[in-house]
Order: sequence, then C-alpha cells, then structure tokens
Amino acid sequence: MIVIVPYAVQIPGDILSTNIPADVVPAWSSTTRYPAGAAVSDSGATWEAAHAVATPTDPESTDPDLYNEGHDPSSGHIVPAGYTHAGALWWHNVSADAYFENRYRMFSDNPARATESPTDILVEIRPSAPWDALALFNVGADELTVEVLNGPSAYSVTQTLRYADPLSTEFPNQSAVALLDLPAIDPLTHPDASLRLRLRATVPRLIHCGCLVIGAKSVIGRTLYGTEVGIVDYSRKERDPFGNLLVIERGYTELVKYRFEIDTPTIAAARQFLVERRAKATVFIGAASAPETLCYGYYQDLLIPVERHSRSSANLDVESIVQDVPASTANLPARAVFVDPYGDNCVDEDLGAVAEICLVDGKPEGTVKVTVLDRPLEPGETIAWSLEWLTGESENEASVTTLTTDCLQVLSLLTWPVGTRRTQAPGVAAIRATITLVDTTTLVTEAAILSVKDCVDPCADANLCTPAIGIAAWYNDATGDYDLDAVAGIVLIQAD
Repeated sequence: MIVIVPYAVQIPGDILSTNIPADVVPAWSSTTRYPAGAAVSDSGATWEAAHAVATPTDPESTDPDLYNEGHDPSSGHIVPAGYTHAGALWWHNVSADAYFENRYRMFSDNPARATESPTDILVEIRPSAPWDALALFNVGADELTVEVLNGPSAYSVTQTLRYADPLSTEFPNQSAVALLDLPAIDPLTHPDASLRLRLRATVPRLIHCGCLVIGAKSVIGRTLYGTEVGIVDYSRKERDPFGNLLVIERGYTELVKYRFEIDTPTIAAARQFLVERRAKATVFIGAASAPETLCYGYYQDLLIPVERHSRSSANLDVESIVQDVPASTANLPARAVFVDPYGDNCVDEDLGAVAEICLVDGKPEGTVKVTVLDRPLEPGETIAWSLEWLTGESENEASVTTLTTDCLQVLSLLTWPVGTRRTQAPGVAAIRATITLVDTTTLVTEAAILSVKDCVDPCADANLCTPAIGIAAWYNDATGDYDLDAVAGIVLIQAD
C-alpha cells in the first residue's frame, strides 16, 4: 500500500519543453455559434463556452432552442428559465486558470481536463521539490516512455499500455499507470535533474493524458486480497409520474476500498500521515502491477483495528476525483416531491411525485407535504406554490411554511389540507412551485400529483363482519386498500 504526495507543477516555470503548441484563442464573434468548451478572447480576458445550446425543459414546448451566439462573454448573460442550464452563465472567465491551455491541462488535478494531441505527447519537467514516483491517470496511448535525466543514476523505461485483447475499441489501453522505481531526486543535490515523458500510439488515434502526478512516495502497508474496486455514478436516472425514464449522463468517480496489513508499531505514524492528507488530493496505490488499484482522490474512511503485537489489518476507502465529465451536464427539470409529513430532520429522500390520501365522510385522513429538493433556492430567489384540482374539488386550503431542518436545510413546504372542510372524491390535484430568479425570470417545477379517494372499509357490511364471521378480500399492499369488488367468492372464517 503506497501513497504518493503530489507536487504541484508550476506553470510555466517547471516546464522545460513540450511539443504541444500554445492555444490560439480567437476574438469573440457575435455571429458565431461556439461548441461547449470553446475558448475566445473578449475585453482583455479569456472565456470558455459553458454551454453550446439550451433546450426547453418542457417536451411539449414550441419555444426555439437557444445558442450562445450573440451573448457577449463579458456581459454576464445567463440562460433563462424554462431551458436546460437555467440560471447558468453562457461563458466562464478562465483567465486566471494556469492549466486552461491544452498543453498544460495534464498538470492540473482534474483528470477530466486532458491534454490532447493527434501525434505523440512529449514533455520534460524539472520539479523543484523531492520526487521519486510518477503516476498517470485518464491516459489514452499505446506506449509510455519515461527517462530521468541528470539524476544520481540512469533511468529509462518503456511500458506497453495497450491491452492485448481490448474489450472495446473505445478503451484499448489501461488508463492508469504508476512508476515507483524512479531514482530519488533531491533538487538540492541534483538541481539539473529532470523527467522526460513520451506517450505514443502504435495506430493512428488521438492521444490524451488527463493527469500527470509526480511526487514522493511513502509505503504504509501491504495490500491484501479482498480489496474492492468500483465506481460511484453521478448520472441521474429518474421516472416521471407517467413512468417515462429521464436520464442525464454525468461524471463518475472511481471507488477503491483498500484492505491492507500494517506493522502494528507504525500505526500511530501512519495514521498521523494520513490525517494530514484527509482533505488533499493524493495518489493511492494498492499495487503498481494492478492498475485497477490506482486511485487519485480523497479518502473517506480509515479504520485500523489493533489486532496483534506485530501486525494488524486496516481498511481505507478512497474516492477519486471525477474521472469523466460529458459535454452535457444539463439538470433534469426541477420537480415538486412529497416528503415525510412528520419529520423535521435532514430531508435527503423524497416519497416520490405521486401521493394518495383518502376521505372519511368527506374529510381528509392525514396530511401531505410537498417541497423542492433538487433545486435549492439561491440568495435573492423566491418561491410560490399552486394547487390545481384537475378532477374533483376541495374546500380545504393549503398552507406554505419555511422549515429549517436539523441539518440546516431551508425548505419551502406546502402542507395540505388546512382545517377540516369537505373534499370531493375522487379527485386529482397538481401541485407546482414557481421559483422567481434574481433576474426576475421564473422557473416552474414539474408537478407533484395528489390523488384523493374515499377510504374503503372492508367490514362496512355489518352482516358480514360479525364477531364470529370474517370476509376474505384482496389486499393491495402498495396502496393499503381492500378491494371487495375483486373478491372471487366469499369465504367464511370462524373467528377465535
């Protein structure tokens, strides 16, 4: 179990050479539609297109798509309500981002922002801090060559990254690699030592490198079998009240649950070392020969049971930095959802967008609460609620309150009903929230659907529900109702 503490490569001071040309940033044109990620210059700054197009969130809308064409980057234009990316800026100012240029992206701590080249990638760097290990993430190349120049000993290695039998033409090579046998370099004793790296392809393809991490390694234990690898997907997959599946592909993180053995006398030192890395991006390596155990990110949990005098087992859960960010990161339409009507703790789960309530003598049994969980209010925004009866009607009103939960969430809640006035059944109501943004435009959520019906008493017929006789009825576990109409014959049961 090895940890590499990354060195932050200084741009451009630590870069001795690179074959990747400098970006050519054109001046912004008011008549050009730019793709997401395109860079332009305007008003003395460099800007990146955050979105290429915004589409209406209502699938039945006849409103046209919107493009970044004509939106001056320096003007701060935002996407209006009713569209994907509502409230977001069309352009981001990236002038202060030292790693924004394509040739420098591989030195940032975000593997999703890769340096790309149609030919080999060749770079030479001279870190100004001690280093003896190298790791690469989000790599797209067939072969890697690394040399250490002017060091205490000669070092040159070439490693094949391409899989012998790729499962997919999209992913023909291992995406992570670590070299842990570099000579130890101290700039004080070897001020001219540098690292030269080449990535090449054996067949024509676009070469890319998401993240180059160089630094000093520390061995904290011996990785054991039982280490688990997986991913955490942040894509959204939801069904609307009619069962239609809504999917927004988003980034994911790699998850590694390391199981390793540690010398018991070193537990205190290892824990102290890891405590210092708890909120800093770090490279964790189970085994360099097993690329699936390489993870660049943050550890979530550390547990070291002190088991024996000599050795103890330990567990470390690490989640990587986001590995892939698709071009479309549009939010699903904000929606109103039902939540627990009795809880005021942290609200992290909804009860869905459809709820049912029944009536006894025309009066509702219980209450329902509706809120918006997936679109928190920003400072200066306001929210208003509406309850529209699509079928049936009710004399009951709804109340709106602002609830601060135990975990400091501030939620606007609609509660129905207020009072004990009569309601007609069957009935269906649509509950929506209208959010007024800072620029006075509005965002209307998808509706939560409330169904109202008469409560069903399976023993309403006193002749069939005597102390000694019962009635068999179908019970719907999903709705909690007894369906007397669906009974296939009456079964008499002698009560105890």
